[in-house]
Amino acid sequence: MSESIMTWHEDGHSFFVTIDKSFVMPTMFHCPNRADETAACMHDGDCVVERFVDVYGFDCNVGVVEVSGPVEIAWTVVGDVGDPDNCQIWIIPIKDEFFSAWATGQKTVTETGPEGISE
Repeated sequence: MSESIMTWHEDGHSFFVTIDKSFVMPTMFHCPNRADETAACMHDGDCVVERFVDVYGFDCNVGVVEVSGPVEIAWTVVGDVGDPDNCQIWIIPIKDEFFSAWATGQKTVTETGPEGISE
């Protein structure tokens, strides 16, 4: 599945954070789509979002959030999840202040149409 427009998916992906001395690591990753091979995040039975977080840790994170319990994330892909070695996944905590404001604005525009945009 190749996406030419970056679509942010808010579909229930989350993880916990473990601190080991000066290292902060994502652990206990949760993908809500494991049973749905046709889901946007799935490739050959594996979640590409989880794969990226496992391989790159927080290097693909673009947000800030206070950690207390599971961190629910939104994610987007640049490239084709069918070729996971050659695509890029970006994640951001849903509760990130800037993402949350932007997402709320996007939902308003989607619900009201382009005329809902004020300049």
